[in-house]
Amino acid sequence: MLAAAPPTAANQRVMSLNLCGDQMVLYYPHKNRLLSVSHLAHDATLSPMHEKARDLKTARLDFESILANQPSHVILARHHMQTLAPFAKRHDITLIPLDIPNSPKSWIDFVQQLTKYNIIEGNSVRQDIEKTLKNIKKEGENLEQKTIIFLAPRGFALGIDHLAVQWSVLAGFTPKIKTKGWSTKINYEQLIADPPDVLVMEQSIGSSISTRTLPENIQNLLRSQGTVIIEQMPSAWTCPGPWGAEFAVKLQELHRK
Repeated sequence: MLAAAPPTAANQRVMSLNLCGDQMVLYYPHKNRLLSVSHLAHDATLSPMHEKARDLKTARLDFESILANQPSHVILARHHMQTLAPFAKRHDITLIPLDIPNSPKSWIDFVQQLTKYNIIEGNSVRQDIEKTLKNIKKEGENLEQKTIIFLAPRGFALGIDHLAVQWSVLAGFTPKIKTKGWSTKINYEQLIADPPDVLVMEQSIGSSISTRTLPENIQNLLRSQGTVIIEQMPSAWTCPGPWGAEFAVKLQELHRK
């Protein structure tokens, strides 16, 4: 078994190949040396901690990059474990897998996993996270039910298993689209005939992609029927963390208007 016992030494050499791992290590305090972050960490559209990541080099999942960094620990997606396990064993590297985030509670799971291997100092933060999530849920339960749809580019909507939708559910919203999974093709005619109370469209740094997400004439039709349309960078929900909680609170404030 790899990494059967968590290490105790400080100043471990940590390499992150996972966007959510990047965010956790950049956000929470630690005494380790962060060698590199994933290739997405510098992307302001996807990475809430992109400013702190700018001074770090990026790396991809390949053996040469890992050997060049000489890490003691590598954070990666669980589905990449099988690919790297034999290599890591030969080079005495501890692999730390993170699951795909599927709910706001993944925030707790990630903090616990990285704390277990002394990657971050997270022992004192679990209660704070649980309190934050509990407060958002409690506030959501006091709000009148409103429907919501998240639109992605190229005519897709996010499914109910997507973390963005799960944050909205915690905030007290009801997903208009009930399709399981992460995304589904949107039907514009159905959207106009039965519009949601709130429509969230993905936005990118530099130029809004909202028009490509949804044609302007359809946006105007929806607004005329009372739909509130907002734009939000996906960095609010690519990985669980305080930025997701802030987004949920933002939705609740919008709900009360």
